[in-house]
Amino acid sequence: MSPYGYGSACACIIRRGIDVLDVVPIDKFDIPLPPARPVAVEERMFLSKVADRQQRLGDYLLNDARAKFDGWKKQLANLKTSLDGWSGDTTTLDIAAAIESAEKAETIAETIAIDTARLEKRIRKDVKQQFKSDPSLGAVTRAFGGRLLALEREKIDTLLDAALFIRSWAADHSDRGEMQSFADPAALMRALAA
Repeated sequence: MSPYGYGSACACIIRRGIDVLDVVPIDKFDIPLPPARPVAVEERMFLSKVADRQQRLGDYLLNDARAKFDGWKKQLANLKTSLDGWSGDTTTLDIAAAIESAEKAETIAETIAIDTARLEKRIRKDVKQQFKSDPSLGAVTRAFGGRLLALEREKIDTLLDAALFIRSWAADHSDRGEMQSFADPAALMRALAA
């Protein structure tokens, strides 16, 4: 089960010394899941009132999240490259699997978009409260939240781009039969009537 509530044909491996699960696609059409938000975001934006410390913590968390996101984008680029270099025969099962994978990616993107909208509301609420008690902490939280939301939106765009690529690949490799073009409108009408 993915962190977004959708199952996938993926295997999880645990790297030695790191308590992080990596999702490895099993099916050639599986789009790898994007990395999750930093854990501190789920718990609470910031617990301490010291803005300088919070700035360093926020930078650390966002740099780590950005590095994971960039690694995920490389996985997607590798998937696109392997599909671009596809030289084998394409079956209807391959096309169906590709379309199903694109639909999963779109569903995950929609789920992340809903979560991001909720997170944005929570960040606005936290910023408003923190500006009342400590304006510098409110400013740090607003900057952190803005960068985090931008990263989440980039995740959504990247997922939707990958889904569109896979749909395009499926359309290009599906057997549509012989294609005809018509320069004469009358010939087109005769072909449509037949």
